[in-house]
Amino acid sequence: MADFPALTPTNRSLTPGHWGGASLLSMSGQTSTVRRSSAEIGRRISLTFENITEAQFLQIVDHYRGQRSGLDGFSFTATTIPSSYTPSGHNWLYAGPPQVTDHHIDVFTVELECRSEPRAIFRVTGVAFTQQPALAAGGIVPLMPGLAISRTPTLAAGSLTAILSGLSISRTPTLAAGGITAIVPGASLATAPYGQGDAFFELVQLLLHGAGANNATSFTDSSSAARTITGNGNIKISTEQSKFGGSSIYCDGTGDFLSFTAISIGSGDNCTLEAWIYPTSTADRAIFGHSNNAVNMQPLSLLSDRLSLYWAGTQLDGSTVTANTWTHVAVTRSGGILRLFQNGTLTATSGSNTAAVALDRLGRGQFRGDFIGWIDDARVTVGTARYTASFTAPSSPFPDSGISNLTPGTVAPP
Repeated sequence: MADFPALTPTNRSLTPGHWGGASLLSMSGQTSTVRRSSAEIGRRISLTFENITEAQFLQIVDHYRGQRSGLDGFSFTATTIPSSYTPSGHNWLYAGPPQVTDHHIDVFTVELECRSEPRAIFRVTGVAFTQQPALAAGGIVPLMPGLAISRTPTLAAGSLTAILSGLSISRTPTLAAGGITAIVPGASLATAPYGQGDAFFELVQLLLHGAGANNATSFTDSSSAARTITGNGNIKISTEQSKFGGSSIYCDGTGDFLSFTAISIGSGDNCTLEAWIYPTSTADRAIFGHSNNAVNMQPLSLLSDRLSLYWAGTQLDGSTVTANTWTHVAVTRSGGILRLFQNGTLTATSGSNTAAVALDRLGRGQFRGDFIGWIDDARVTVGTARYTASFTAPSSPFPDSGISNLTPGTVAPP
């Protein structure tokens, strides 16, 4: 198995793999067994090598020809992709032939796509749990709206039954006459490995990890909304500073910001705006902002060296933000109450505020200067306030998928 040539791509885009299993947010009313596994079934990566020499082009072509009949796949060198891009126990295979542009000056551009695959066929043992809540006598038996049952359940005479969609029961449940059985409708399917993920991932409207090669100018929204992110000015990916993952988003303070399709935070919506910042200047700099100059709104910014927000008439100021160090910053709204946090500490609380805003910028606001420094793991959640009291600042990157871990007899945590 020959490694891919040690060539440095000008651009690479990684699509994470998918995880098996399903997640139930809560259940009650009958014995239920859920079996889960955490096998990753593959990733995909797109690579572009711009303006390479003929010799480098032939290296790629020769490697592709040598792999066409191979079943064991190959590895990338660290020069091409970080080792963390390859799932454990996987190799890479070509998803198709390289796409070549000949510039007719002995210069070529090559684009190729590869997929990861386990080195051998394997079986993953699932994790199972059983839940048996108490049943009350007499009444209706609803089997969750939206459930897919693979075998016919046995029901006692006189019981009313609603067959649900959204889950799969592989064994035949037996229900006693007059028993009340309820499994909470609306159970969600998750794509995270067992024990990981974000219970509010479906509410995440923006998730920017700042991942990529040094000086790259493409940015990926890892939320389920998958917004198109546009870089403005000289904004780029930088490996000089990062909180997680080895890279982050760098802004030089002169026209550098990201724009995206507006995130609507409606009147009275609960929400959370948060990010890790490493400012080199802390005086009057925007973090999250919007482009509507008719609305006076500074959702999260730095003002006179302090974390600050101005939300349609509500002004909150936090503690001093230290330059040249990583700080977790967050603003939440819950029941109309705005709260400001620094490194998990609640620093300011407002009275009632139900103003709406259409958020569409990172690194630029209306009346603050453009941000100077690095931003990592920026996330916007609409529909819940993740923090309403002081908390421990995140110690790992924000998850890219929903939660899939249930303890017997409990409801999945937020």
